[in-house]
Amino acid sequence: MKFEREQFYDKKRELIEWELEEIEQMIQRAFKLRQLVTLTLWQNHNLGNKTGFVTGIKRMGSISRRGHTSANTF
Repeated sequence: MKFEREQFYDKKRELIEWELEEIEQMIQRAFKLRQLVTLTLWQNHNLGNKTGFVTGIKRMGSISRRGHTSANTF
């Protein structure tokens, strides 16, 4: 039954500005130091971990006036 499956899904939570900035700084630091990172990502109504190296960072200026960066590969 669909309802029974849905009750086990994690709920996606929107991050606030300081959380996004902290994640951005951690990704930038991992990129510069070539460190292995593990990110918890929201995918298909579930949280899952991805581990790898950040191989590039791309500016996304349209998200906010200051702009955020995003990891470019895993």
